[in-house]
Amino acid sequence: MHRRSPAFLLLAAAASLATVLSLTTPATAAPEDEEPVGPLNTWMFNNDGEDVLGGETSARYQIGLNAYAQEHQKGRLYATPVGVHAVYGNVYSAFVRQGGHGKMGFPTSSQSVTESGARLQEFQLGAMFVSPHGSFPVRFPVYGRYEARGGARILGVPTGPERVVGNRLVQDFEHTTISVPRGEGADSLGLRRGATYYLKNEISPGEAHDTIVYGRSGDVVLVGDWDGTGTDTLTVRRGREYHVKNSISAGVADKVIYYGRPDDT
Repeated sequence: MHRRSPAFLLLAAAASLATVLSLTTPATAAPEDEEPVGPLNTWMFNNDGEDVLGGETSARYQIGLNAYAQEHQKGRLYATPVGVHAVYGNVYSAFVRQGGHGKMGFPTSSQSVTESGARLQEFQLGAMFVSPHGSFPVRFPVYGRYEARGGARILGVPTGPERVVGNRLVQDFEHTTISVPRGEGADSLGLRRGATYYLKNEISPGEAHDTIVYGRSGDVVLVGDWDGTGTDTLTVRRGREYHVKNSISAGVADKVIYYGRPDDT
């Protein structure tokens, strides 16, 4: 009978132990998907976001106080104090052409379809419509009158853009025409930093709806309806010079007048 060496016995024991461990050690479970973090990711997770918006094309970026957005292949996703909403497709294209959230405000609803098949999405300052008639925004104060009279269900969708007729704002719809005074509405907030003006079209947080540079940082600013159209605009005073603007815009004054003395108050 052959006696086995201690080294052989040690190797045999190690092999037996490895066999036992391979049979008794449970397989490692596959890692679970991470839970979404933040309102933008949560919306994408809960709403099949990649089907609606496509893949991300930017990181999240801030657009106002507690307001963020993220670009995607087919549109933009917003998380703001008025909710988390996606703007996509033809509505998004029209929204961007009209100035985006700087002119329409943040989205306050998801997209919907009217009885006639038009696509509709509401924003803080109105709504965007896409139909066979074209892509048109309906902004306040016209939109307020439109909604009060039954909206798309009664009046149909817009068939053209808003236009100015005298001192009135006019817009055509499938079943009517709405006309409101240009001055109809309420005052809102604006602030000035040097020669830059940040103006809001409503009392709300978030970024300015209009940002313009006008005058010089040392000018005195005056606000009023200088041309009698019902819309307040800016005038800056520089000594005895008054530089009057009849629109909310940058550039040269529409009129310059001289009145009083430089040290008058």
